[in-house]
This record gives sequence, C-alpha cells and structure tokens, in this order.
Amino acid sequence: MVRRLVQVVAMCAGLCGVAALAQPVSVSGDAERLAALLPDRDRMRIAFIDLSDLARPRVTVVRLSGEVTSSFPLPPTAYDPAWVHWGPGIQYDRHANELWVLFPQVGYTAFTVDGRPLAQVPLPLASHQIQILGNGHLVSPYSWDRADDAQVVEVTREGRVAWSWHPRDFVNTLDVPQAPAAGQPPSYTATVSAVKTPAGQYWVALAQRNVIVRVDAEGRVIEKRVVRERPHTLVVEGETLVGYTLRDPNRIVVHNRACGCMREYAVAEALPGGRRTRSLSLQRVAPRLWFVSGVTGLYLMTDDGETIWRLRHAALNGRPQGFHSAVLFAAP
Repeated sequence: MVRRLVQVVAMCAGLCGVAALAQPVSVSGDAERLAALLPDRDRMRIAFIDLSDLARPRVTVVRLSGEVTSSFPLPPTAYDPAWVHWGPGIQYDRHANELWVLFPQVGYTAFTVDGRPLAQVPLPLASHQIQILGNGHLVSPYSWDRADDAQVVEVTREGRVAWSWHPRDFVNTLDVPQAPAAGQPPSYTATVSAVKTPAGQYWVALAQRNVIVRVDAEGRVIEKRVVRERPHTLVVEGETLVGYTLRDPNRIVVHNRACGCMREYAVAEALPGGRRTRSLSLQRVAPRLWFVSGVTGLYLMTDDGETIWRLRHAALNGRPQGFHSAVLFAAP
C-alpha cells in the first residue's frame, strides 16, 4: 500500500503548445519512498510519444512532479499516419542530450529535448525499440512482412546496415501467416525487442514464438529461453538479461536484488471491454526501482512489485492497446 499519497495536476511550463495545455498530467505516489529509492529524482524527466490526438502525434516531456517541460508536435516527415499506433519507439541519447523517435514505415528522427528536428535516418521496416550504442549506431527490431526479412538491424547514423539477423529457424510456417493486429500485414516473426551487449552479442524477443534468444555476432543462437504470453521489451545489463515485459495481462519479470532471482509482477490496471495489454517501456532506473509503461499509465515499481509512483495523461487512455513508448532520463 502507498503510505503517503501526493497528487499533482500539472500545468505547462512555457514550452508547451495549446494542444498540450488541454491535456493535464496527473501524478500520484509515495514521495518518501521515491526520495529514498531515487535521490536524484528532481533531475529525472520522462519523454513519451503522445497519441492523445492520433492525427497529430507529439512528444511530451514531464518531470516526476508532473510539470510538463516541453510538448511538441512531430513533423509529418517523422511518421506515417496509418502507422502511428503500431510500434513507435523513443530513446534518449545522454551523450548528445537528444531524443530519438522511431515510427514504422519511416525510421528514426532526432530532436532536441524541446523539439527542434536534428536528423533523420530512413529505415521504414524498423519498429518498437531503439538502442543507442556508444559508437552512435542504432539497434532495433526489424520487419516481419516477408519470410526472408531481417529481424534485427544495427545501422549507422548515415543509415548503413552494420549488422542484421535473419532467423530462419524462427519463421512462422503457417499457410496463412499470423497478422499481429487487425488491418496489419502478415507476420512471419514478430520481433519486438533487440539489445546489443558490450561483447557484441544480441538479446532478442520473438513475441509470436514466446521465446527470448541470445545471438552471437555470426547470427548463431547461443541461448534460448521459452517464456509465456509474448515477451516484449528486454532490459540487459552487461551481458545479462535482467528484465522483460509480458502481455495479457501486462506483467514485468525483473531481477530482484534481495533474492538474486527473477520475479514476475502484474501491472494492475482495470481495462473495460477486454482490451489487450502490453508494454514497450521497461528500464531499471535505480538498484531496486523500475520504470514501466502500462495501458492507462506510466509507473515506477520496486523490484518487490510495489508501485510507488504513477502518471496519467490523455495519451495513456488505452489507445492503442498499450503501445505507450516512453523513456526516463536524467536531465543534464
């Protein structure tokens, strides 16, 4: 139970547009626990892809207090209107103090934290997640439109493919390949998360196969873990998988420091109409604290499964089925 509840309905702080002003942010949580587990909380920001207006996607940046520090519309070149709610991704580059946004059918676009476009890397078949490597390369899950498509790509800032993986052993062999969602193309292998390690290996979540694999630089599967109900976002520290999300209902499986083991917790949300749930956001932000997205909110949860902070916003209203890509980062 939350011992002390603090609730804020935030107003914008100078950089917000009129559309953002109409969408208040509600924050609740245990201020004492948050201060103990995240001492530098005042530096923390959350950037999320704001789909409160599906016709005009935005990026909104907030403090943990709920104050909106910026909210900017994405230029039409950064997204495909038919795909705004299918696997967008967002990441923060701490070396350059930039936000990178990924939309299917387009690729990557970089922005300043207050919304000035900086660069674009076309990669139409990438989706879901962005990892920014120390050398500036970008790693993402790739397509599933054709049986011979790559499922993971690593590209340079110029868009050159530095590495790709074609997992033929995991391609669906159904007469009619599964479609990941109504109105979307057939899916041969829905790859939804990919993380490169310092040793040059890749952890990959293959959602439709209910497996997480570790792949070496030659593309060989050197480890395979069977999980239940479609794994999504992976969290890797060093060479070790320390967390991942599952769906239906939305759950996280995270490393617990006290027991040295993996534990599974549900993200408790009441969803009318039997809506399906999933998460595209999971980060370990402190030794015993995790940031996770749900369908109706963003959360900070301990590695014992206790929710100590929650954010609500019109963009997090169950549309579209919990694809709420968000990133928590420390401002300079």
